[in-house]
Amino acid sequence: MENQELPKKLTPEEIEQQKKNLEQRDEKTEQPIEKDDSVLLSDVNEKIEKKTQIIEDTKNKIDEIRNGLGLPLSNEIPPSVKTEEESITKLNQEKTNLESNTQKSEVGEESQENVKKFEGNLRSAIDDISTKSKTMLDALYERQQQQFTPLQNPDEFQSIVSHLKSIKNFDGKFDINGLEQINENIQKISRLIENMNPKNTGGGVRDNPQSLEKLAYGAKTFSASLDEAGRNLGPELADEKMEEKRKELRKSLGILSEQTQKLNSLASRMRANFH
Repeated sequence: MENQELPKKLTPEEIEQQKKNLEQRDEKTEQPIEKDDSVLLSDVNEKIEKKTQIIEDTKNKIDEIRNGLGLPLSNEIPPSVKTEEESITKLNQEKTNLESNTQKSEVGEESQENVKKFEGNLRSAIDDISTKSKTMLDALYERQQQQFTPLQNPDEFQSIVSHLKSIKNFDGKFDINGLEQINENIQKISRLIENMNPKNTGGGVRDNPQSLEKLAYGAKTFSASLDEAGRNLGPELADEKMEEKRKELRKSLGILSEQTQKLNSLASRMRANFH
């Protein structure tokens, strides 16, 4: 016979290590696959349906046997049926808990989706507001350069431009602090436009109907974009503080829209009275 290699004698440490390896392998093999609540709920519903059918079949079978023996029907609950009914009671409780968890999960997902929609709508609103403000700003700037009837001093005009740039270039998070910053800039623009009025309108004041028409059109366009932004600034947010800020922002956009509409009316009246 050929010489066969004798088994290697293991040291106590090697034996212990092999035991640990086997235990870890068994643990990995025995680990159950985790199921989400919706799958578990489906399993529970299936079990309840099967057990309900078993109870119904058992009762029908007992009634059939008693009828065959000429015995009257009985309301007594057999032990097997009672066991199944107790099992169904526990399953119904489990079902209620799973349904609650599923609803909470769906609400959480919906809440996150609403936040994403809000952020997307707000970013689109900011871009549109910045674009639609250009005609109005150009008209105000040209009036200053041409020395037409002034509606505000240069510093106030530059403040409007600065606040609009702050909104347009906002690169922070759309959290409570971020919404407060945007809202504050909108409110400041609103106050600056609210204070616009013809100054130094005595003799010799120069003006131009085309300039006034451009200003009226620019203010009207800007106002429309503000109204559109306010309407699209949804949906509601689950976070109470964030929802409060969202409502404040919509209100500020509405007020700024009202002020730019007044500017539109002012420029239109000035053009109508132009001689």
